[in-house]
Amino acid sequence: MNTYKYLNDIKGSTRGLIGEILFKYNNGNVFCTKLCRFEVIEKLPFKIPDKIKEFLKNNWKSLDCFQFKTTRDEINHLKYINLILYEVKTKKYKTNQIKLYRKLSFTENEIKIYKQAQKLGIKVFIAKIFFFENWKYMIRLDDFIPEQYNYIICNGGNWFKKIN
Repeated sequence: MNTYKYLNDIKGSTRGLIGEILFKYNNGNVFCTKLCRFEVIEKLPFKIPDKIKEFLKNNWKSLDCFQFKTTRDEINHLKYINLILYEVKTKKYKTNQIKLYRKLSFTENEIKIYKQAQKLGIKVFIAKIFFFENWKYMIRLDDFIPEQYNYIICNGGNWFKKIN
C-alpha cells in the first residue's frame, strides 16, 4: 500500500526539523543543535571565548543553527572571529499570496535569548524557508530586529497568546 503525502502538509516540529536540515545542507559549515550535541564545541580546532561557550551551553536546546566565523593566522591556525545564530522558520508558500513575507511570531524566551546574544556581539539572522509546489524551496536571510516580530507568551494556560 502506497500513501502519498505532500511536503507542504507537514506541520509543527517535523517541518521545522526539515527546514533546519535544508538550511544546513545549503550552508555546509553550519551546526544544528538538534543534529549534534554540545560536545562538538569541545572538539573545535580553535578556541572560542568562555562567554560565548557559556551562552551556547545555557541555550543549546533553544537554538536552531549556528556558525562560527573564523580566520587563519600567520601560521595557518584557525582563529575565532564571531558567532552567528540562525533562527530557522518554515512557511508554506501559497500561490495566491500577494506578498512572500508574513510577520513571524517568537516566544518570549526566544526574544530574550536573541537579545542577549546581540548584547554579546553575536550576529542573529532569521532563516526563512518557503516551501513551494513540486519540492521547490527558497531560503531567505533577514537580520533579527525584535521590534519587527509578534511575541507570544507561553506560560501555564495562556499558550500562544499574541502580545502584539
